[in-house]
Amino acid sequence: MIAYLLLPAVILRKQCVCSTFFCFPAEHFQDQENEMSYRNCHRGNLRELSHQYCGKTFHAEMHDIHKDDWCVLKHIARIYNELTLCVEFATSVTGCYFPNSDVQDYFFYIHSTYFHNCTEKEEPLKDAPTSLVVALTIIEVSFILVLVCLVLWKS
Repeated sequence: MIAYLLLPAVILRKQCVCSTFFCFPAEHFQDQENEMSYRNCHRGNLRELSHQYCGKTFHAEMHDIHKDDWCVLKHIARIYNELTLCVEFATSVTGCYFPNSDVQDYFFYIHSTYFHNCTEKEEPLKDAPTSLVVALTIIEVSFILVLVCLVLWKS
C-alpha cells in the first residue's frame, strides 16, 4: 500500500509535494511565468489596479448594501462577480496569469473585510434522553446474554 502511494512521487517528483507516506499535488502560483519567460508580470501594477480601480467600485457598492445583507448571496452576487471579472481583466492587462498569489491575497483581504461573519450557524445536536439511552443499552446487553445462553445450551 505504501509503495502504491509513493509511486506517483517517484514518477512525478516535480509535480508533487511529498511527506513521509503521502504525496499531494504541488500548488504554485505563477508557474506559467517560469515556463514562459517572454511574458512579464507587472505585479505592482496588478496590486494597484486591483485596489484602486476594481476595489473602489466594489467598496462603494458594498457600502450601499446594509451590513446585515452582506452575507445574503442574492445581494452581493452581481457585485462580487464584477469584482472577479475586473481583477481577471487587470491580470491580463498587466501581463500576469489568473489566478496568482497577488490576486489570492487581494480576495483574502476582501473576504476578511466583508465576509468574515458569513459562516452558517448550525444548531448543535442534542443528546438523547438518559432514560432512552439506558433502556436501549439494557435491551442490547440482555439480547447478548440470551444469545450466549442459547449457544451454551445447544453445545
